[in-house]
Amino acid sequence: MEPTLYNQDFIVIDTWGYNYRPVERFDIVVFRRKDGTYFVKRVIGLPGEVIDYRNHMLYINGNPVEEIHLTTDEFNMMVDFSLHMIQDGRKVPENHYFLLGDHRSRSFDSRNFGLIHEAQLTGRVMMSYYPTIKWIN
Repeated sequence: MEPTLYNQDFIVIDTWGYNYRPVERFDIVVFRRKDGTYFVKRVIGLPGEVIDYRNHMLYINGNPVEEIHLTTDEFNMMVDFSLHMIQDGRKVPENHYFLLGDHRSRSFDSRNFGLIHEAQLTGRVMMSYYPTIKWIN
């Protein structure tokens, strides 16, 4: 998730209010994979959306969406990608999310392990408090 979060950062996770506010695009969430490991990634695709990357630009349902959280280097390193490359359909299924790390060139994310079911989400990252305090959402 660099440069937003770094390995060994201490984070505060909202697990209570998280149940009352729907997951939104660009939220940073914590989820548990089926093998029991926890990951922190950014929500890119919501249920029912078509996700594509073309010419270093994110497209949601055919419309370009700016990703202001990416550095210029990460923006320029994003390769063309379409959701149908990891699943049969072109849309994010109901109750699922497409997640990516901010360090796109080296991130292990939905492009590798697939979509995440909403039941796997454990909370929304609110802030990093060590080594420096940084509000996230």
